[in-house]
Amino acid sequence: MADKAVPDLDMVVGYFIERDGKLVWEVYNGEPRTFRLGLVELLKSAPVKSVYLLVSGTIWMRLPI
Repeated sequence: MADKAVPDLDMVVGYFIERDGKLVWEVYNGEPRTFRLGLVELLKSAPVKSVYLLVSGTIWMRLPI
């Protein structure tokens, strides 16, 4: 039984990536089979500056890199 005090994370990751000297916001909508691999690639990517995890469809939690 899941703890209802801790909301589930959605399979969505938002991130800022540096392109042409500017930070651009992008969103990755993952599937269960590819989400973990996509998240690992984002965390290893040098141009990605921050990763945001979506919680309960409305709250973004920031993970600075």
